[in-house]
Amino acid sequence: MKSKLEILVNLVENETGFDIKKRDRKREVTYARALYCKLAREIIEDGERYSYSKIGRFIKRDHASVMHNINVIFPFAMKEDDYKHLYESMQVLINEDFNEESFLDSKKTIQGLKDAIAQRDEKIFQLKRDNLRFNVLVDGLTLEERNALYEKIALTAKVIKAQRGAYA
Repeated sequence: MKSKLEILVNLVENETGFDIKKRDRKREVTYARALYCKLAREIIEDGERYSYSKIGRFIKRDHASVMHNINVIFPFAMKEDDYKHLYESMQVLINEDFNEESFLDSKKTIQGLKDAIAQRDEKIFQLKRDNLRFNVLVDGLTLEERNALYEKIALTAKVIKAQRGAYA
């Protein structure tokens, strides 16, 4: 059975698309490595955290590199939305009996929520745009004129809907 650290290395590599065990100083790889180090340090197993040395062994680094990743690199990674979202979604799993399958299930749920939020945001944008267009039309009208216009628009909308229903 794989250890939690092995699973975590695989998850980070799969989610970021980078091999965090390689000697690579590209920002994206460094951020992915820092993400692993931070998450690994937060795992509590048998009442204790993993040591910096043990965390480093899984990515071929020493304890000082792990500490540097957590204390220096990780805060920079959190300024990038993609890494921040990935960290937050993976953080939910680390103190439970997590595995790759449970992470993928959680990821699907999170993606579904993100999609729903994006649809809601698009609807809000459309409503604001429509409201702005309508406000331009009624600008300068009195309250009585606006109410009369609302009634005419409501009646027109009913006619259009009725015609649409008749042809459907």
